[in-house]
Amino acid sequence: MMYEKIIPPETGEVITFQNGEPVVPDNPIIPFIRGDGTGIDLWPASQRVFDAAVETAYGGKRKISWFMPGMKRVICMAPISTFQKIR
Repeated sequence: MMYEKIIPPETGEVITFQNGEPVVPDNPIIPFIRGDGTGIDLWPASQRVFDAAVETAYGGKRKISWFMPGMKRVICMAPISTFQKIR
């Protein structure tokens, strides 16, 4: 995939779409912004809860690859083709 202004994380896979439906890999890349809307102090606890929920629900088969791209780069996380489809 082609990205602009960002290097994707080394672990995890991108969530894609097929026939309008999301295809979520076992280790999806999920970008986040620490403190975005919830407060910077809540994110670490929230992340532990999300990770524990995924672990419990999927018995260790799935794991989220968290990625903090930074405030200015978050809009560049998606492949260019995603933005073209949105337009």
